Amino acid sequence: MLRTDPRRFFSTIEPYIVQTLAFSPDGSRLASVDGNGDIKVWNFQDSNLIYAVSSHGGPEFQYSADGRVWVHAVVPPGENSKVTFEIHDATTGQLVRAISTQWPGVVALRITSNDLLASGCDDWEEQCVKESVHVWSLASGELKKSYPIMDDLNP
Repeated sequence: MLRTDPRRFFSTIEPYIVQTLAFSPDGSRLASVDGNGDIKVWNFQDSNLIYAVSSHGGPEFQYSADGRVWVHAVVPPGENSKVTFEIHDATTGQLVRAISTQWPGVVALRITSNDLLASGCDDWEEQCVKESVHVWSLASGELKKSYPIMDDLNP
């Protein structure tokens, strides 16, 4: 049962700029990602802000299955900037690890129950066409697999 007035909660996160919302796996926290890529994590029961993380990311955001961490795709400003996946402690918001890519953009990210991060590139230059999906270990940041979107059989 929701014990707080939902209008109070939604008025505090300025819904006109929210691009992504994600509940923690246990449902106790709600994270919002705004148009600037900034992340706010709220206590769902009382609508209080737990912490905020300033970022230059896009809307790509997800909690791990166990709720210990969350991942956000960050693209620093600049013409030649590359995406970095920031892995943050879900309780404190502190940065745990960063995984650098050679990609100029990301269209999706997903975390598996065994702590693998999969993501897809959104730029159609040759490097993304040949390596459009990567899978990393959240624990180590090691690249585990790459999947091409195009190959000799599917030009």
